[in-house]
Amino acid sequence: MLLIPTELRESKIHGVGVFYTGKEVIPAGKLIWWFQVGFDQSWTEDQILALPTQAQRHLYYNVWKSRRSGLYLLCADNLKYVNHSYSPNTHFIDGPSKQFEANCYSYTVIEPGQEITQNYREFDAVGESELWEKLEKSLGIERAAFDKEVYG
Repeated sequence: MLLIPTELRESKIHGVGVFYTGKEVIPAGKLIWWFQVGFDQSWTEDQILALPTQAQRHLYYNVWKSRRSGLYLLCADNLKYVNHSYSPNTHFIDGPSKQFEANCYSYTVIEPGQEITQNYREFDAVGESELWEKLEKSLGIERAAFDKEVYG
């Protein structure tokens, strides 16, 4: 759950991005997102494979696999639209115990109006998942084209 005000806007990085709309500068090291049970969602591989095809397609493009829990996570707010950057202004730090997902903190100062960015490879283990191969085959999705679009 995002803890800062944001909105979606056209991004210079890729398509739509998430922009900070607060009036104050966010200092480096500030908590800006956590996985909120009951708001954000999580699934096992078997749960995703049991869903209807259209739901699987939606999740293919919108979930990330937690390096911490191994579950597939879907942010219920704008965070799911954050663009990838190899020099992001946020980063993930593990929570206090294995039962909690990693939390997202500002890595640098974030100015009002600035786009929020993340390095997907820091927290997302999707590329290490056999589920994606299964979904690509059953849904007819070409992963290489998807990766090129997202990571450049």
